[in-house]
Amino acid sequence: MHYLSLFSKVSISSSNTDGSNIHRLTFSAGVDSMPSWSPIGDKIIFYSERNNTTGIFVINIDGSSETRLTNNSILDAYPQWSPNGAQIAFYSKQQDYNNIYLMQANGQNITRLTGPNTNDYRPSWSPDGTMISFNSLRDGNSEIYVMNADGSNVRSNYSGKV
Repeated sequence: MHYLSLFSKVSISSSNTDGSNIHRLTFSAGVDSMPSWSPIGDKIIFYSERNNTTGIFVINIDGSSETRLTNNSILDAYPQWSPNGAQIAFYSKQQDYNNIYLMQANGQNITRLTGPNTNDYRPSWSPDGTMISFNSLRDGNSEIYVMNADGSNVRSNYSGKV
């Protein structure tokens, strides 16, 4: 069993659950954070700031075969694998707004799911992969929204009752 942690607040490492056998996985001069295991546990996606750009990267669990999936001068962040491992949801800042995006696990077919003039961030998949929840400031305050995995049927998850 392994877990991911930040090493010196800039790199990603893995270790056994008891903290033994720490193995540094990333070595960039920038900031590597927000790691997420693939559903079958063979890869890790993460956010990185490098050379005045941000991007989402994927590596094997031993740190090999690092591949950049996105390249944005403003922000691509918080990557999350779909339950079947075929897609990755993330948020990206384009101009003045954060929106939820979806791409294939290889970085192809990037599609904006929300926006264009909303502030949406931190996507999270439903266990069956049919829905994505996310935080949004679209109503002037931070609320949780849900939508179908294709971006349709966006709705607030807030009922107004406590």
